[in-house]
Amino acid sequence: EAHLRRSNTNQVDTSSGSVLPRAGAGAITGLGSGGVGFVAIPYNANNLVGGYVLGDGSIAQGPTGQGGNFEIIRTAEGTYELEIPGRTGADGVVMLMPVGQNDLGDGYATRALFSNEYDSASGKFIIESRVWNPGDDGNGGYSSLFSEFPLTDSGFYFVFVDFE
Repeated sequence: EAHLRRSNTNQVDTSSGSVLPRAGAGAITGLGSGGVGFVAIPYNANNLVGGYVLGDGSIAQGPTGQGGNFEIIRTAEGTYELEIPGRTGADGVVMLMPVGQNDLGDGYATRALFSNEYDSASGKFIIESRVWNPGDDGNGGYSSLFSEFPLTDSGFYFVFVDFE
């Protein structure tokens, strides 16, 4: 069972987990200046449909015991399909949280952002992972939206919260 804890060094601690606040779009700030909220769901929760998915789409950790049934695959860079047999977007919501370090090699948390949408034609939740990566337009501004937030493989936690 994974636990989150606050880190006094602002560095990612891969032995458990860290909550790292940021000041706006800039660098990570000191931990004494703001509040942090989170929900912890143990992997052995009854009927859990959720887990820890690596950027390549493989499941690093999933439910133990009476866990829920699901299948997830990576279909393209930063794009995943989640299928939960017998469940649709009308039955519940998929909650996503990025996990891991950024690709800058500085040990800080990822800047990945996630979105999802239920596709009724395929019966799957389509998940996209984008990372904040501002480009320079040469005039002191940012380039197009797609260069600022490109699709990127990123690890994430997910949980399906059933409305029933």
